[in-house]
Amino acid sequence: MSSLFVKGSGSVYKQTQDTQLRAELANIDRFTLVLEAADWTELRLGPNGELKDGFRYTQTGLQQICSLLAPGLFRLLMDLAGASRNIYDPIADFSLAEATTIFNTLLARRFSQRFDDRVRIIRNLQRKTIDGVVGAKYVMLDNSTFFERTTEALSQIDRKAIFYEASLAGRRLSLRFVDRIGLLRSPDNHVYYSGLWFCNSEIGGEAPVCGSSLICSPTDNCYALGPVFGGRRIIHAGRDFTKRLEILVAVAFDEQLVRADIQAGFNRLASTRVELPKESKEREKKIILVANKLARKNVPINVAKKAIINAIYSGELDDQLPSLPDNRGKNDFCYLDLFNSLTTLAKTRHPALRERMERAAFSLLQSSKSNA
Repeated sequence: MSSLFVKGSGSVYKQTQDTQLRAELANIDRFTLVLEAADWTELRLGPNGELKDGFRYTQTGLQQICSLLAPGLFRLLMDLAGASRNIYDPIADFSLAEATTIFNTLLARRFSQRFDDRVRIIRNLQRKTIDGVVGAKYVMLDNSTFFERTTEALSQIDRKAIFYEASLAGRRLSLRFVDRIGLLRSPDNHVYYSGLWFCNSEIGGEAPVCGSSLICSPTDNCYALGPVFGGRRIIHAGRDFTKRLEILVAVAFDEQLVRADIQAGFNRLASTRVELPKESKEREKKIILVANKLARKNVPINVAKKAIINAIYSGELDDQLPSLPDNRGKNDFCYLDLFNSLTTLAKTRHPALRERMERAAFSLLQSSKSNA
Protein backbone atom coordinates (compact mmCIF):
# COMPACT_ATOMS: atom_id res chain seq x y z
CA MET A 1 0.00 0.00 0.00
CA SER A 2 1.11 3.54 -0.70
CA SER A 3 2.78 5.44 2.14
CA LEU A 4 1.19 8.75 1.16
CA PHE A 5 -1.17 8.41 4.16
CA VAL A 6 -1.66 6.33 7.28
CA LYS A 7 -4.56 3.92 7.17
CA GLY A 8 -7.00 4.30 10.03
CA SER A 9 -8.94 1.57 11.79
CA GLY A 10 -12.50 1.62 13.06
CA SER A 11 -13.68 0.75 16.57
CA VAL A 12 -17.05 -0.63 17.65
CA TYR A 13 -18.47 0.02 21.12
CA LYS A 14 -21.27 -2.15 22.46
CA GLN A 15 -24.07 -1.28 24.87
CA THR A 16 -21.94 -1.81 27.99
CA GLN A 17 -18.96 0.13 26.62
CA ASP A 18 -20.39 3.65 26.68
CA THR A 19 -17.86 4.66 29.36
CA GLN A 20 -14.96 3.61 27.12
CA LEU A 21 -16.55 5.47 24.20
CA ARG A 22 -16.87 8.67 26.22
CA ALA A 23 -13.25 8.40 27.34
CA GLU A 24 -11.99 7.92 23.77
CA LEU A 25 -14.04 10.84 22.44
CA ALA A 26 -12.81 13.09 25.26
CA ASN A 27 -9.23 12.09 24.51
CA ILE A 28 -9.67 12.99 20.82
CA ASP A 29 -11.11 16.39 21.84
CA ARG A 30 -8.12 17.02 24.10
CA PHE A 31 -5.62 16.58 21.27
CA THR A 32 -7.59 18.24 18.45
CA LEU A 33 -6.29 21.46 16.92
CA VAL A 34 -8.17 23.35 14.18
CA LEU A 35 -5.91 25.99 12.70
CA GLU A 36 -4.86 27.50 9.39
CA ALA A 37 -1.60 26.31 7.84
CA ALA A 38 1.02 29.05 8.07
CA ASP A 39 2.43 28.21 4.64
CA TRP A 40 2.43 25.41 2.10
CA THR A 41 5.47 23.69 3.59
CA GLU A 42 3.36 22.57 6.57
CA LEU A 43 1.40 20.35 4.17
CA ARG A 44 4.30 19.27 1.93
CA LEU A 45 4.85 15.54 1.57
CA GLY A 46 8.32 14.20 2.37
CA PRO A 47 9.97 11.16 0.74
CA ASN A 48 8.37 8.72 3.21
CA GLY A 49 4.97 10.37 3.36
CA GLU A 50 5.87 12.43 6.43
CA LEU A 51 5.04 16.11 6.78
CA LYS A 52 6.65 18.84 8.83
CA ASP A 53 7.27 17.87 12.49
CA GLY A 54 6.54 14.21 11.79
CA PHE A 55 2.85 14.58 10.95
CA ARG A 56 1.11 12.22 8.49
CA TYR A 57 -2.04 12.52 6.43
CA THR A 58 -4.98 10.25 7.08
CA GLN A 59 -6.74 9.03 3.94
CA THR A 60 -9.59 11.51 4.43
CA GLY A 61 -7.13 14.31 5.14
CA LEU A 62 -5.18 13.68 1.94
CA GLN A 63 -8.38 13.28 -0.10
CA GLN A 64 -9.70 16.65 1.07
CA ILE A 65 -6.40 18.43 0.41
CA CYS A 66 -6.31 16.91 -3.09
CA SER A 67 -9.89 17.95 -3.81
CA LEU A 68 -8.90 21.57 -3.19
CA LEU A 69 -5.87 21.32 -5.47
CA ALA A 70 -7.28 19.62 -8.58
CA PRO A 71 -10.15 17.34 -9.69
CA GLY A 72 -9.14 13.68 -9.71
CA LEU A 73 -5.78 14.34 -8.07
CA PHE A 74 -6.20 11.78 -5.27
CA ARG A 75 -7.00 8.96 -7.71
CA LEU A 76 -4.06 9.95 -9.88
CA LEU A 77 -1.66 9.91 -6.91
CA MET A 78 -2.92 6.54 -5.69
CA ASP A 79 -2.58 5.01 -9.14
CA LEU A 80 0.89 6.40 -9.77
CA ALA A 81 2.07 5.41 -6.28
CA GLY A 82 0.97 1.82 -6.95
CA ALA A 83 -1.78 1.60 -4.34
CA SER A 84 -3.76 -0.87 -6.48
CA ARG A 85 -0.89 -2.42 -8.44
CA ASN A 86 -1.17 -6.15 -9.07
CA ILE A 87 1.70 -8.58 -9.56
CA TYR A 88 1.37 -8.51 -13.35
CA ASP A 89 1.85 -4.74 -13.68
CA PRO A 90 5.41 -3.65 -14.54
CA ILE A 91 7.18 -1.85 -11.69
CA ALA A 92 8.30 0.87 -14.10
CA ASP A 93 4.67 2.03 -14.43
CA PHE A 94 4.64 3.31 -10.84
CA SER A 95 6.57 5.80 -8.76
CA LEU A 96 5.84 7.00 -5.24
CA ALA A 97 8.49 9.72 -5.65
CA GLU A 98 6.81 11.12 -8.77
CA ALA A 99 3.39 11.03 -7.10
CA THR A 100 4.86 13.02 -4.21
CA THR A 101 6.45 15.54 -6.61
CA ILE A 102 3.15 16.12 -8.46
CA PHE A 103 1.32 16.74 -5.17
CA ASN A 104 3.97 19.14 -3.84
CA THR A 105 4.18 21.04 -7.13
CA LEU A 106 0.41 21.71 -7.18
CA LEU A 107 0.39 22.55 -3.48
CA ALA A 108 3.15 25.14 -3.86
CA ARG A 109 1.49 26.71 -6.92
CA ARG A 110 -2.07 26.89 -5.57
CA PHE A 111 -1.70 27.24 -1.79
CA SER A 112 -2.06 31.02 -1.62
CA GLN A 113 -5.30 31.11 -3.65
CA ARG A 114 -6.98 27.99 -2.25
CA PHE A 115 -5.82 27.73 1.36
CA ASP A 116 -4.74 31.14 2.72
CA ASP A 117 -7.57 32.63 4.86
CA ARG A 118 -10.01 30.14 3.31
CA VAL A 119 -9.62 26.82 5.12
CA ARG A 120 -8.38 25.41 8.40
CA ILE A 121 -6.59 22.14 9.02
CA ILE A 122 -7.83 19.58 11.57
CA ARG A 123 -4.91 17.95 13.38
CA ASN A 124 -4.62 15.25 16.03
CA LEU A 125 -1.62 16.28 18.11
CA GLN A 126 -1.35 12.93 19.88
CA ARG A 127 -1.37 10.75 16.79
CA LYS A 128 0.35 13.47 14.76
CA THR A 129 -2.10 13.23 11.88
CA ILE A 130 -3.82 15.72 9.59
CA ASP A 131 -7.40 14.46 9.58
CA GLY A 132 -9.15 16.89 7.27
CA VAL A 133 -9.79 20.39 5.96
CA VAL A 134 -12.71 22.65 6.89
CA GLY A 135 -13.95 25.98 5.61
CA ALA A 136 -14.00 29.35 7.31
CA LYS A 137 -17.70 29.03 8.27
CA TYR A 138 -17.25 25.55 9.70
CA VAL A 139 -18.90 24.98 13.10
CA MET A 140 -17.28 22.22 15.13
CA LEU A 141 -19.70 19.68 16.53
CA ASP A 142 -17.32 17.34 18.30
CA ASN A 143 -18.41 13.73 18.58
CA SER A 144 -18.42 13.77 22.38
CA THR A 145 -21.02 16.57 22.38
CA PHE A 146 -22.98 14.83 19.62
CA PHE A 147 -23.15 11.63 21.68
CA GLU A 148 -24.34 13.45 24.79
CA ARG A 149 -26.95 15.50 22.89
CA THR A 150 -28.57 12.51 21.23
CA THR A 151 -28.49 10.40 24.42
CA GLU A 152 -30.00 13.24 26.47
CA ALA A 153 -32.69 13.94 23.86
CA LEU A 154 -33.73 10.29 23.83
CA SER A 155 -34.00 10.22 27.61
CA GLN A 156 -36.49 13.10 27.53
CA ILE A 157 -39.05 11.54 25.19
CA ASP A 158 -41.34 8.55 25.43
CA ARG A 159 -39.46 6.55 22.81
CA LYS A 160 -37.79 4.22 25.36
CA ALA A 161 -34.82 3.65 23.07
CA ILE A 162 -31.47 2.79 24.63
CA PHE A 163 -27.89 3.15 23.42
CA TYR A 164 -26.96 -0.12 21.73
CA GLU A 165 -23.85 0.37 19.61
CA ALA A 166 -21.42 2.98 18.28
CA SER A 167 -18.88 2.89 15.45
CA LEU A 168 -15.95 5.31 15.45
CA ALA A 169 -13.89 5.56 12.26
CA GLY A 170 -11.48 8.47 12.34
CA ARG A 171 -13.58 11.59 12.87
CA ARG A 172 -16.87 9.89 11.97
CA LEU A 173 -19.16 8.59 14.73
CA SER A 174 -22.35 6.61 14.15
CA LEU A 175 -24.74 5.76 16.98
CA ARG A 176 -27.43 3.10 17.16
CA PHE A 177 -30.32 3.23 19.63
CA VAL A 178 -32.79 0.34 19.90
CA ASP A 179 -36.31 0.39 21.37
CA ARG A 180 -37.01 -1.82 24.37
CA ILE A 181 -40.16 -3.38 22.87
CA GLY A 182 -40.06 -5.80 19.92
CA LEU A 183 -41.55 -4.64 16.63
CA LEU A 184 -42.26 -7.92 14.81
CA ARG A 185 -41.17 -11.48 14.06
CA SER A 186 -39.84 -12.33 10.59
CA PRO A 187 -40.97 -15.43 8.66
CA ASP A 188 -37.72 -17.19 9.66
CA ASN A 189 -38.52 -16.53 13.34
CA HIS A 190 -36.13 -13.62 14.04
CA VAL A 191 -37.49 -10.98 16.43
CA TYR A 192 -36.78 -7.45 15.19
CA TYR A 193 -36.77 -4.23 17.19
CA SER A 194 -37.10 -0.72 15.80
CA GLY A 195 -34.63 2.02 16.61
CA LEU A 196 -32.71 5.08 15.45
CA TRP A 197 -29.35 5.66 13.78
CA PHE A 198 -27.45 8.94 13.93
CA CYS A 199 -24.13 9.94 12.38
CA ASN A 200 -21.79 12.89 12.76
CA SER A 201 -18.51 13.69 11.06
CA GLU A 202 -16.38 16.31 12.77
CA ILE A 203 -14.86 17.04 9.37
CA GLY A 204 -18.26 17.66 7.75
CA GLY A 205 -17.92 17.30 3.99
CA GLU A 206 -20.04 14.53 2.49
CA ALA A 207 -20.77 12.88 5.87
CA PRO A 208 -22.27 15.62 8.09
CA VAL A 209 -25.01 15.11 10.68
CA CYS A 210 -27.86 12.81 9.62
CA GLY A 211 -30.22 10.20 11.02
CA SER A 212 -32.54 7.36 10.03
CA SER A 213 -34.75 4.63 11.40
CA LEU A 214 -33.42 1.11 11.80
CA ILE A 215 -34.53 -2.40 12.61
CA CYS A 216 -32.34 -4.73 14.62
CA SER A 217 -32.27 -8.44 15.44
CA PRO A 218 -30.46 -8.47 18.82
CA THR A 219 -29.99 -12.24 18.71
CA ASP A 220 -27.78 -11.95 15.62
CA ASN A 221 -26.77 -8.29 16.14
CA CYS A 222 -27.88 -7.61 12.56
CA TYR A 223 -29.28 -4.28 11.38
CA ALA A 224 -31.04 -2.74 8.41
CA LEU A 225 -30.97 1.05 8.05
CA GLY A 226 -33.81 3.08 6.58
CA PRO A 227 -33.39 6.13 4.31
CA VAL A 228 -31.89 9.30 5.77
CA PHE A 229 -34.73 11.32 7.28
CA GLY A 230 -36.16 13.55 4.58
CA GLY A 231 -32.91 13.16 2.66
CA ARG A 232 -31.66 15.73 5.16
CA ARG A 233 -27.94 16.04 5.96
CA ILE A 234 -26.87 19.00 8.06
CA ILE A 235 -23.72 20.80 6.96
CA HIS A 236 -21.38 22.13 9.68
CA ALA A 237 -21.78 25.76 8.64
CA GLY A 238 -24.01 28.76 9.11
CA ARG A 239 -25.41 30.63 12.10
CA ASP A 240 -28.52 28.44 12.30
CA PHE A 241 -26.53 25.17 12.53
CA THR A 242 -27.63 24.44 16.11
CA LYS A 243 -31.30 25.09 15.28
CA ARG A 244 -31.13 22.82 12.22
CA LEU A 245 -29.59 20.07 14.33
CA GLU A 246 -32.44 20.33 16.84
CA ILE A 247 -34.97 20.07 13.99
CA LEU A 248 -33.31 16.92 12.67
CA VAL A 249 -33.41 15.30 16.10
CA ALA A 250 -37.08 16.25 16.49
CA VAL A 251 -37.91 14.75 13.07
CA ALA A 252 -36.07 11.57 14.00
CA PHE A 253 -38.02 11.12 17.20
CA ASP A 254 -41.33 11.72 15.41
CA GLU A 255 -40.57 9.12 12.71
CA GLN A 256 -42.27 5.79 13.25
CA LEU A 257 -41.71 2.58 11.35
CA VAL A 258 -45.06 1.18 10.26
CA ARG A 259 -45.07 -2.36 11.61
CA ALA A 260 -47.52 -3.63 9.01
CA ASP A 261 -45.37 -2.34 6.14
CA ILE A 262 -42.17 -3.93 7.49
CA GLN A 263 -43.99 -7.22 8.17
CA ALA A 264 -45.38 -7.20 4.64
CA GLY A 265 -41.87 -6.55 3.33
CA PHE A 266 -40.48 -9.57 5.17
CA ASN A 267 -43.33 -11.77 3.93
CA ARG A 268 -42.72 -10.62 0.36
CA LEU A 269 -38.98 -11.36 0.61
CA ALA A 270 -39.68 -14.85 1.97
CA SER A 271 -42.06 -15.65 -0.90
CA THR A 272 -39.88 -14.28 -3.73
CA ARG A 273 -37.47 -16.92 -4.96
CA VAL A 274 -34.62 -16.85 -7.46
CA GLU A 275 -34.28 -20.07 -9.47
CA LEU A 276 -30.70 -20.93 -10.44
CA PRO A 277 -29.98 -22.78 -13.69
CA LYS A 278 -27.91 -25.96 -13.36
CA GLU A 279 -25.56 -25.07 -16.21
CA SER A 280 -22.63 -23.13 -14.72
CA LYS A 281 -22.49 -20.26 -17.24
CA GLU A 282 -26.21 -19.61 -17.01
CA ARG A 283 -25.98 -19.88 -13.25
CA GLU A 284 -23.26 -17.25 -13.22
CA LYS A 285 -25.32 -14.93 -15.44
CA LYS A 286 -28.24 -15.16 -13.01
CA ILE A 287 -26.01 -14.32 -10.04
CA ILE A 288 -24.49 -11.35 -11.85
CA LEU A 289 -27.99 -10.11 -12.75
CA VAL A 290 -29.00 -10.02 -9.07
CA ALA A 291 -25.60 -8.62 -8.06
CA ASN A 292 -26.06 -5.71 -10.48
CA LYS A 293 -29.35 -4.86 -8.77
CA LEU A 294 -27.53 -4.65 -5.43
CA ALA A 295 -24.77 -2.60 -7.06
CA ARG A 296 -27.42 -0.02 -8.01
CA LYS A 297 -28.10 0.20 -4.27
CA ASN A 298 -24.45 1.21 -3.67
CA VAL A 299 -23.16 -2.26 -2.77
CA PRO A 300 -19.82 -2.99 -4.52
CA ILE A 301 -20.31 -5.70 -7.14
CA ASN A 302 -17.78 -8.09 -5.58
CA VAL A 303 -19.47 -7.75 -2.17
CA ALA A 304 -22.89 -8.21 -3.79
CA LYS A 305 -21.77 -11.48 -5.40
CA LYS A 306 -20.39 -12.65 -2.07
CA ALA A 307 -23.71 -11.91 -0.37
CA ILE A 308 -25.60 -13.88 -3.04
CA ILE A 309 -23.25 -16.86 -2.73
CA ASN A 310 -23.69 -16.81 1.05
CA ALA A 311 -27.46 -16.78 0.55
CA ILE A 312 -27.22 -19.82 -1.70
CA TYR A 313 -25.15 -21.60 0.94
CA SER A 314 -27.76 -20.83 3.60
CA GLY A 315 -25.95 -17.75 4.84
CA GLU A 316 -22.62 -19.35 5.66
CA LEU A 317 -19.78 -16.87 6.07
CA ASP A 318 -16.73 -18.75 4.89
CA ASP A 319 -14.01 -17.09 2.83
CA GLN A 320 -13.11 -20.53 1.44
CA LEU A 321 -16.44 -20.88 -0.37
CA PRO A 322 -16.07 -21.12 -4.16
CA SER A 323 -16.25 -17.84 -6.09
CA LEU A 324 -19.39 -19.19 -7.74
CA PRO A 325 -21.80 -21.82 -6.39
CA ASP A 326 -21.26 -25.41 -7.43
CA ASN A 327 -23.59 -28.36 -6.96
CA ARG A 328 -23.04 -28.30 -3.19
CA GLY A 329 -25.23 -25.19 -2.97
CA LYS A 330 -28.98 -24.86 -3.30
CA ASN A 331 -30.64 -24.55 -6.69
CA ASP A 332 -32.56 -21.49 -5.56
CA PHE A 333 -32.77 -18.92 -2.78
CA CYS A 334 -35.31 -16.40 -1.59
CA TYR A 335 -34.79 -12.68 -1.10
CA LEU A 336 -35.08 -13.16 2.66
CA ASP A 337 -31.94 -15.31 2.43
CA LEU A 338 -30.29 -12.41 0.62
CA PHE A 339 -31.51 -9.91 3.23
CA ASN A 340 -30.02 -12.05 6.01
CA SER A 341 -26.79 -12.53 4.08
CA LEU A 342 -26.37 -8.78 3.50
CA THR A 343 -26.98 -7.83 7.14
CA THR A 344 -24.72 -10.61 8.44
CA LEU A 345 -21.89 -9.91 6.02
CA ALA A 346 -22.17 -6.17 6.75
CA LYS A 347 -20.95 -6.75 10.33
CA THR A 348 -17.52 -7.71 8.99
CA ARG A 349 -17.07 -4.57 6.89
CA HIS A 350 -15.75 -1.05 7.53
CA PRO A 351 -18.49 1.21 9.04
CA ALA A 352 -19.14 3.19 5.82
CA LEU A 353 -19.53 0.05 3.68
CA ARG A 354 -21.45 -1.68 6.46
CA GLU A 355 -24.04 1.09 6.45
CA ARG A 356 -24.41 1.00 2.66
CA MET A 357 -25.08 -2.74 2.83
CA GLU A 358 -27.58 -2.30 5.67
CA ARG A 359 -29.42 0.38 3.68
CA ALA A 360 -29.53 -1.93 0.67
CA ALA A 361 -31.08 -4.63 2.88
CA PHE A 362 -33.73 -2.21 4.14
CA SER A 363 -34.50 -1.11 0.58
CA LEU A 364 -35.34 -4.73 -0.25
CA LEU A 365 -38.05 -4.56 2.42
CA GLN A 366 -39.44 -1.36 0.93
CA SER A 367 -39.49 -2.46 -2.70
CA SER A 368 -42.94 -2.79 -4.18
CA LYS A 369 -41.77 -6.15 -5.46
CA SER A 370 -38.47 -7.99 -5.66
CA ASN A 371 -37.65 -8.75 -9.26
CA ALA A 372 -35.85 -12.06 -9.49
